[in-house]
Amino acid sequence: MRWGWLGIALGWSQVAYVCLRPEAQSLRRHFEEAARGQSTLARQGPLWRGLQQVEAIAPELPNWYVLRFAGRDSTALLDTLRQHPELQHVEGAQYRRLWVKPVWTESEALLGWHHRALGTEAAWTRTQGSPSLVIALIDSGTDWTLPAFYRQLWVNPPEDLNRNGTLDSLDLNGQDDDGNGFVDDVIGYDFTDQPMGSSRGDFLGVDPWPADQNGHGTAMASLMVGRPDRSPVAGLAPGCRLLVLRCFNAEGYGEDDDIARAILYAVRQGARVLNCSFGEAKPSQLLWAAIRYATDRGAVVVAASGNGTGRAPHFPSGFPEVIAAGGLAYNEASGRYYLWPLSGYYRVDWLAPADRVPVLLPGGTVSLLSGTSLSAALTSAAAALLLSQYPTLSAADVRATFAARALPLGSRPTPYTGSGYLYLPTALDLPQTSRAGWLFPPEGAVCTGPIPLVFATYHSLLDHWEVEWRPEFEGPPTLLASGD
Repeated sequence: MRWGWLGIALGWSQVAYVCLRPEAQSLRRHFEEAARGQSTLARQGPLWRGLQQVEAIAPELPNWYVLRFAGRDSTALLDTLRQHPELQHVEGAQYRRLWVKPVWTESEALLGWHHRALGTEAAWTRTQGSPSLVIALIDSGTDWTLPAFYRQLWVNPPEDLNRNGTLDSLDLNGQDDDGNGFVDDVIGYDFTDQPMGSSRGDFLGVDPWPADQNGHGTAMASLMVGRPDRSPVAGLAPGCRLLVLRCFNAEGYGEDDDIARAILYAVRQGARVLNCSFGEAKPSQLLWAAIRYATDRGAVVVAASGNGTGRAPHFPSGFPEVIAAGGLAYNEASGRYYLWPLSGYYRVDWLAPADRVPVLLPGGTVSLLSGTSLSAALTSAAAALLLSQYPTLSAADVRATFAARALPLGSRPTPYTGSGYLYLPTALDLPQTSRAGWLFPPEGAVCTGPIPLVFATYHSLLDHWEVEWRPEFEGPPTLLASGD
């Protein structure tokens, strides 16, 4: 069956993500029928020639679909779809990549420097995290059999048939025991469905076995929830629980529709923090819609700012709802912290350790890695600690607290360093509150002529504000207004 799927998949030449207009009726009916395998849409004119499959993204984003075509030119197809009056948005499928670089040097002085920079020891006198606080790892999966993750994972009790608190073959009965639409989802799910994007490993279809075939996800998991008493790598928030969502293949690439589905699943399961240690230069409206859905429901979304991207655009860290973590490095000779040279700084909230940080890899090997993936994972764990101690804080409050309590790197904040580098003890002592939002025009409004902009913001330490505009994240932003 899987090889039959592969035979069909290799004929696909183009995948498109499309969003229907809310008022669309005819095309919505055709898409719903096609998703059930009942549509004749492929015979409804040349636009739909070669249409092989229509998939709905998820109930949470009812207007979004994935269309798979065979034998069509990519650019011409997308241009033609954009002319359809019932389609609000059309974009091609694209991949995002995981952001780490292997490091081959080892030094005893480096091991654990990230905990010293973050103030972990002092932070742990307040909290190591709450088991009710769930961090979603949106990555390449993890090696959940390691002792470091014993009793550290989110578990779906109705699917854990042998009640041993982890995923094993005895749980796989092929049934959706809790009726949530996902079969055997004990510790999370594997959303990787990339018939055109990989050459090895598990990548053809979704399944309940989110095993890590790349190593990146296991490394991020160890930084966030690795047990200090069972692992040579201590996670920053070992008291929290990890929801494992695989949507990246063995080569470290993930498709936006798989990532979007993982985000929506995480929200459905109550995850408060979503870690996204990946990115790419081109924005995606589908990915942005999934992120807005998550943040609108109280989730904190953290992303890596990119490696070697400089001032180039980078997403999802470039979306305004996302906390963008840049890279901090440590000079063992001088004992000083500095901006990691390869840290992306298109939009950075603050820095967190990114250079030569010890992690676990599948099988239990300890390695030193560098990259803003690590910065994002540590920021996600820090957010989980803060929310464990102050569960009523909003995502805006989390951002405001860490920004206000970050330690300066230099004489003043810069676009390269954000507000400084993350420091937990003072943040856990004194959380901040922040509110910001548009009052007019409302979202989705169509305006003509001069448009008045009404914006309200509050922060207990506010001393400056700016309003920027950029059409769908294309090109540099335009400063509309600012004030002190």
